[in-house]
Amino acid sequence: MGTVKSYEDLEIWKSGIELVTKVYSVTKKLPADERWGLITQLNRASVSVPTNIAEGWGRGRSASQCQFLRIARGSLYEVRTLLVICGNEYPQLAKEAHACKQNAESLSMKLNACLTVVSDSVHEIIAQYGLDRDSDIPNTEKCGVQSCQPTTNNQ
Repeated sequence: MGTVKSYEDLEIWKSGIELVTKVYSVTKKLPADERWGLITQLNRASVSVPTNIAEGWGRGRSASQCQFLRIARGSLYEVRTLLVICGNEYPQLAKEAHACKQNAESLSMKLNACLTVVSDSVHEIIAQYGLDRDSDIPNTEKCGVQSCQPTTNNQ
């Protein structure tokens, strides 16, 4: 596991981008009358996943990063639900929608694991600095919480 220097190095971000590509592939095959319904909603929800991962990274604070990872997770659950609807309403796309949903489920597991690591780090930082829950968390770079990747503790 290499050093994470940018959100673009995060596996969850890369998986999110891959999911967007797969969702767009499905929505391009939906009928035109779904343009302002299922197509728009699926596309927007899928784009929300990697963009919120990136925004959380950009905030540079683990409390904010947790919040944006939760938003990404919510969008991911929305994508999964919309893919079920897509497969049910358009049987000719059921197989592709199901495959895309499996990709989303895999990303859900990675995202949940990432959220656990970041959340645990936040709790450690709060305890280490003697902060209360509503306090501003020190910059994550100074605290050693730089990514969602589990790291070894050298203390």
